[in-house]
Amino acid sequence: MLITLHSVKDVATMLYNSNYGQWSKDYEACLAVAQYLEDLSEETNTPIQVDIIDIAARFSIYTNLEDYNDTFVPSVKTIEELKEMTTVIPLVNGRFIAQNF
Repeated sequence: MLITLHSVKDVATMLYNSNYGQWSKDYEACLAVAQYLEDLSEETNTPIQVDIIDIAARFSIYTNLEDYNDTFVPSVKTIEELKEMTTVIPLVNGRFIAQNF
């Protein structure tokens, strides 16, 4: 088995260049989810195997809470309520990434 170490920027670039839906249009979101995974790896002292398809499937980008609520039922009233249910990675201008569940 070969193991390759990737930087946060490498992972973000791979995701951005992957052509998986919304990810190929939003480098800021790619960088944020890559940084989240790096932080998670450091906090848990566990290496994370990078699978771009899995990342693209496990996380979604939302423009705001209304956008999220249009996708999922039951709806949530606040970001804090959503954070109690899943991982939320904040972006600028009220946008965020949420882990699908």
